[in-house]
Amino acid sequence: MRLLHTKLHEHDYPFDRSLFSEPEALDYYIDAIRCRNTHKDESVEIALHVFRRTNPKGMLSFPVSEAFKRLRYEFAALEAPGWSEDETKSLEESQDEAWDFALGLIRKAKKKGTV
Repeated sequence: MRLLHTKLHEHDYPFDRSLFSEPEALDYYIDAIRCRNTHKDESVEIALHVFRRTNPKGMLSFPVSEAFKRLRYEFAALEAPGWSEDETKSLEESQDEAWDFALGLIRKAKKKGTV
């Protein structure tokens, strides 16, 4: 029997949790991207939710660095990433590429410990 794809709702994203530091927020970003990869039809909603949820003005209880702010704005850009410069790629492939790019930036920041 095949499982039906269930639509996520903004208030019950499986990656949502309390955040107390930038490293925890980076893990949150990674988990959000993983969730998006299994719910690509909700890419816009997930990007906007993550962007809003990690707003340092009122949503986070800790100060954030400029590097963190730049990573956060990647999620604003993911709301409407557009087409890749590679004209042979479909819109879905282009969007996947944009989300993978953001994931790479987040992983680099985690590895460097710069955020």
